[in-house]
Amino acid sequence: MEVGKRLRDARMAAGYSQTDFAKRLGLPAAGNLSNWENGIAMVPPLYALKIFQLLRVDSNYLYLGDTEGLPRGLYEKMTRLKRPNGNAA
Repeated sequence: MEVGKRLRDARMAAGYSQTDFAKRLGLPAAGNLSNWENGIAMVPPLYALKIFQLLRVDSNYLYLGDTEGLPRGLYEKMTRLKRPNGNAA
């Protein structure tokens, strides 16, 4: 899984819309966030720090996919979002 997909999963699990999260990050437009989530552009370091703080994820998760340091509730929500019907198995 790529960085953009992990960013999208964490944002959605945290309950942010793309527009709301872009505003919280201080982005000039939601299109910037969309570009990151779709792998069109890389997340600049300044915004990566804000993402870590707002979503309570760390660089190991975002860049490497390591879920060990994620808050349990966030990880469970992301797992549910990945299921086709969104329901627990």
